[in-house]
Amino acid sequence: MTWSDPRRPVHLCCRSPDPAAVRAVISAHRDLIAHETLAISATLVDPLSEGLPGTVGGGEEILVHALRA
Repeated sequence: MTWSDPRRPVHLCCRSPDPAAVRAVISAHRDLIAHETLAISATLVDPLSEGLPGTVGGGEEILVHALRA
């Protein structure tokens, strides 16, 4: 799937314990997101309570989803 695929929502996902990392991803893709008319939201998730795979220790996991507006 590409950014311009009209059949499906577009998901931009960044997982990091550092909130600055998700801002960097959004910033790096801002032009593309605006060009494709995408809405974007970020959610902080506690990986321990959510049971997400691939997480070690505490902290938060940042999930960013860019969905077609």
